[in-house]
Order: sequence, then structure tokens, then C-alpha cells
Amino acid sequence: MLVVEERLSLLEGKMEQVGATLVRMEGLLLSLNQKVDSLDERVDRLDQRVDRLDQRIDKLDDRVVKLFLWVIGIQMTTLVAIVAGLLGIVAKLI
Repeated sequence: MLVVEERLSLLEGKMEQVGATLVRMEGLLLSLNQKVDSLDERVDRLDQRVDRLDQRIDKLDDRVVKLFLWVIGIQMTTLVAIVAGLLGIVAKLI
């Protein structure tokens, strides 16, 4: 009967080791969960910064388009004035 008691004691010792390992694994999983949550928060903040940057780029793009249209308008006005002046000179010469 002593053999059964020894085997039972051995099994109890191993179960205690398994329990301790499970407790350590639970702690590691909790730590990993906290790290993942922290990473999620950082990614959310990064997404917000990217969104703000996209808005700024869109505003800058709109501004560049407006300035380009102004430059085209000024060039067209100058071209019309030069052509009108040349036509005036040609008309006087004729």
C-alpha cells in the first residue's frame, strides 16, 4: 500500500507544480493583455495624428490650387494686355 501513497504524493506534487505554472501563465497573459491595450491606445493616438496631418495636407493642397489659379489669371491678363497693345500698334500703322 505504500507504493500507492508514494504515487499519490508524487501526483500531488506535480499538480502543485502545474498549478504554480498556471498562475505564472495567468500573470504573463495579464501582462501581455496590458501591453496590447497600451499598444492599441498608442495606435489610436497615431491614427488621430495622421488624420490631422491629412487635413492639413488637404488645406495646403486647396491653397496651392487657389494660388495656381491666381497665377494663371495674372498671366492671361498680361497676355491679353500685350496682344491688345500690339493690335493697337498695328492698327495705328495701317
